Amino acid sequence: MMEFNINDVVSRVLDRVSLLEDGAVADLDFLAEVPNEELGVLLESLPVAIRHTVWSTLNPESYWALLHLLQEETARNLVASLDAEEKELLQQFASPDDLKSLASVLPRYMVSAILQEQGGRVLKDLEQALSYGEAEVGRFMVSRVISALPATAAESVLRRFRKRSNYDVDAVFVVNEEGEYLGRVAVTALLQAETGQLLSDLAQDCKALLHDDDLRDAMQTLDALDSGGWLPVVKEKTLLGAISVRAIVHEVKTELVDRGVSESNSEEEDLFTPVPVAAYRRAIWLGLNLVTAFLASTVIGLFEATLQEVIALAVLMPVVASMGGVAGSQTLTVAVRGLVLNHLNDANIKLVLKKEIYIALINSLIWGVVIALVAFYWFDSAWLGVIICVAIIINSLAAAWSGTYIPFVLKKLSIDPAISGSVILTTVTDVVGFLVFLGLGALIL
Repeated sequence: MMEFNINDVVSRVLDRVSLLEDGAVADLDFLAEVPNEELGVLLESLPVAIRHTVWSTLNPESYWALLHLLQEETARNLVASLDAEEKELLQQFASPDDLKSLASVLPRYMVSAILQEQGGRVLKDLEQALSYGEAEVGRFMVSRVISALPATAAESVLRRFRKRSNYDVDAVFVVNEEGEYLGRVAVTALLQAETGQLLSDLAQDCKALLHDDDLRDAMQTLDALDSGGWLPVVKEKTLLGAISVRAIVHEVKTELVDRGVSESNSEEEDLFTPVPVAAYRRAIWLGLNLVTAFLASTVIGLFEATLQEVIALAVLMPVVASMGGVAGSQTLTVAVRGLVLNHLNDANIKLVLKKEIYIALINSLIWGVVIALVAFYWFDSAWLGVIICVAIIINSLAAAWSGTYIPFVLKKLSIDPAISGSVILTTVTDVVGFLVFLGLGALIL
């Protein structure tokens, strides 16, 4: 197996793809030697179009294994970029467990198509699982379990158990006549039971999980539960099925990887989220920040008599600095996450910067025009509107550049970018914003 170095492999992929002529196929055969875990890191480190190129060279049998390794946002963007034939291949190799875990990243029609391909009981189980949230116990519950009344003989239950050759659950569950869960009997206890011994004699207490419990909450209580591999799942005391400890641990671990360094939701931004999507998400927060920025400007405006001739510039200075600071912090957050997850490196940082520059241009043009109109209405000065619009655009571009490169350089210097990056970024955006805004104001006004 080849030694994996993300920087080298990303560079090799980018070099080979950049040499392609229209219609040519990239020579990426060397990726066959890279394990799935490392391929997952590689896909996270590439822009959407190049991810697609890499994906098209991979073995279809590994598609789902790779999707499980990606952040949810990355997996969703990747699936969306596939053509009809590739989506059909993905659908062909899907398993019920894949659908349970990754239904949220698939188009609805694909989920429906995979469901239609399943047999009667499997289809029913899948539909029940998908009725639960992505992090609820019921999503990963097995409903086909063996249950029996306390007065049932152990040998009778053991015969039922032996008839189910594909039965994975390592226990049977004791219920009353109303189907309410009472206790659990391990299969090993059934095998060791004496003739005529009843389940009531063999049953052990095992705390049940509620069907709508959060998997993370369930995991926190595992130490207090019986050490068996499968735990009962109930709804208002009625037994619904069982869930394995392995499934709980796996799904919680996957969720923590997806979340990366934060506790944000599934809308967390991927390193190469498409520009329109990323710009839209950030624009909302920039708009909210604009409200607070004008609030600060209003407070400064109370000192109009003191500031006299430069009052308009003084009032609007916080707006320029604040808009640049927030835009830069958004870029900084994505860059720091990329560094922590080993997705941002020497090979792809220029591509990341290019994406961030595009986002900065889109948002600064939108909000620059809005602020220019407000400034014109407020101070009755068209030139003031032009000045603040230009200042916000230039400061946003500076914020995109510094937000991308500051954490990268700090990590090279062995300085924690999560701690010091925002301090340096704020300095850059304040200095650039004030210098451009006040400089233009001095020249024009």
